[in-house]
Amino acid sequence: MKGKLTPLTGEIDTDRLKIKEAITKAAEESIGYKKWRNRKWLRTWNEEIQRAIEEKKASYRKYLRNKTVDYCIEYKRHRAIVRKMTRSQRKDDWDKFVKALERDITEHKDEVLKYLNSYKCKKEIKSKSTR
Repeated sequence: MKGKLTPLTGEIDTDRLKIKEAITKAAEESIGYKKWRNRKWLRTWNEEIQRAIEEKKASYRKYLRNKTVDYCIEYKRHRAIVRKMTRSQRKDDWDKFVKALERDITEHKDEVLKYLNSYKCKKEIKSKSTR
């Protein structure tokens, strides 16, 4: 650890905090710190999906207030609509992603083939050396 340790005072609470800070600081210096990104589960979030989710939540609240079969059916119908919309949106997002990859690979085909061939050669050399 790079920093200086401060001497313990004999009080349990302050000593515990000092030890905790020292351990945390040492872990951050040796392992590092990763920031978590708060990402939505869809790449594109449009107003139509947002409205459908709000309707689903409203129908669920209605069902919780008055548990009848009609409200349950209404909630399940809204839930199915949201699932269908998000599934189709995810599929569209995936198709766009794959097309972008295909475009990138075809534009840089020579570089990709060169990399794959070098990887193949390294793998062959490695397998020959282990024999």
